[in-house]
Amino acid sequence: MHCANDPGLQFDYHFWCWKPKLNAVLKMLSLLSDFRYNVADEPLVLAGLRGTDDERGWWFPYDLSCNGTLSVTLAYDAADSDIVHVAVLADPSMAGSIRLIDQIQCVLKQVEVADES
Repeated sequence: MHCANDPGLQFDYHFWCWKPKLNAVLKMLSLLSDFRYNVADEPLVLAGLRGTDDERGWWFPYDLSCNGTLSVTLAYDAADSDIVHVAVLADPSMAGSIRLIDQIQCVLKQVEVADES
């Protein structure tokens, strides 16, 4: 599933986000490895996501680093194309920051759901 083959990338973490929040999540993740995810990356990621399916194992790999320390693979949820699954493979030193990014976007999900009620 992951695109990086570096044995130093031993931290494997999975979460999901809403599709409209994906660019913000990828931007935050990329900052951990000194990569600058920007508007030029967005159409590449959206094109790569076409035809993905988490249940069938059809994932799109995207390197979010300049130095091989962080990569993601992405796939639409099989039942809901507004959900994108994110699998992160990174240097273990980034584990705490990656978990924090996930926690932040989880809190935002809860706030949005509460606002809809």
